[in-house]
Amino acid sequence: MQITINEKKSDQFANEIVNVFYQNKGLVKNPQAKLKNSLGELKTYIAIGAVLFLLMGGMAILWGAEALTIIAIVLMVLIIAISLRLYFRLNGMAKAITSDPRSSVLTVDETGLTLARDGSEGQTLPWENVAFVRCFAESVCALPNDQKGYILAVPIAHKDEVLAAVKMVRPDTTIIGA
Repeated sequence: MQITINEKKSDQFANEIVNVFYQNKGLVKNPQAKLKNSLGELKTYIAIGAVLFLLMGGMAILWGAEALTIIAIVLMVLIIAISLRLYFRLNGMAKAITSDPRSSVLTVDETGLTLARDGSEGQTLPWENVAFVRCFAESVCALPNDQKGYILAVPIAHKDEVLAAVKMVRPDTTIIGA
């Protein structure tokens, strides 16, 4: 069964997919877990790291740079750098989702789920690797059992079609939030 997705992806959809991607491992361990705002958390970590960096730098200037203070400053810089890198990566991923004008086709068959964009081969998630299908506020996602599989997501507007296709082809698949 094939489901065609033509609408433009919203910012909310893109942010939700980024959150699912970032929290995939935790969601597989606890499928009912609440989805957190990963970009917001990273902004908080960056702000806290910057404040601590400024405090440590000020202490180093006022009281002299001890070895422990220098180590703490270096650690703050590393935390900020890692958080910034991850933030820009996830933010870039969200922008790529919203800026892609191509339509998609979700194929649900005996081999698994395949999501293909116009002009590309597509990504397949075999049934053996499907942990569950979950409906979120903006999307319906198929999550893999392991970190090697693809997360396949379609806008929530296609919820009924996707769930009907999954139930028809593979009725034993766990569906959450239907």
